[in-house]
Formats: sequence, structure tokens, C-alpha cells
Amino acid sequence: MCSEVTRADGTWVGPSLDVQDRKQPGLCVFSAGPRLLFSQMSRPVLLADVGERLQGVDFWRTDEYRSFAPPLRADVGRALADNPRRWAHRFARYLVDSPDSPLSIICRGAVPD
Repeated sequence: MCSEVTRADGTWVGPSLDVQDRKQPGLCVFSAGPRLLFSQMSRPVLLADVGERLQGVDFWRTDEYRSFAPPLRADVGRALADNPRRWAHRFARYLVDSPDSPLSIICRGAVPD
């Protein structure tokens, strides 16, 4: 389910997605002490090691990451540039529809077109 988030004065802030079913998301973060592993559909895509005193992070990226959102065409970017609401709903649609998104939810039809 999707609802609109607004400030007390009625100013639109963004969409809110209500996740109904929690499965393992397409993009996951696992941690073990100072080490992080980001995996996408069980493929490691990014490894990170946080410095001993939290003073830095070393990253190692694999070539396995695949974006859940398709590349944005220039004409579409121009059409959405002046309307953050349409931009947010378009991105929310990618989050809901893609099996590789960080949400990986059963929520079809929750985001208005």
C-alpha cells in the first residue's frame, strides 16, 4: 500500500510504502564485526571493512551488481525534473516491481501510476 507523506502544513514530502510481506530482499546487507557484505540475489556485490576506530572504510566491489532501476533517458529526466512527486512515484514503482530491489515485496499495484 502506498500513502502520501505530508508535513503538518500540508506540504508534500514523499510516498510511503507499507510493506505487507517480508521476504529476503534482492539487495541484502550482512555484518560480522567491522566487516560488511552486500549481496544481490545471493551474489556478493560489495565488501567493506570498517576501520578499527571507525576512521575509514575500505571497499571492494565486484562486477555482479545490477541496478533494479533501468537507466534514465534524458527526455524522461527532463520531464520529471520539475515534479518531485512524479519522480518519487516512478522510483517507488521500480522498488515495488523489481525482484532485485531492496524491498522484494508482494505489493503489486500499491504505487499509483
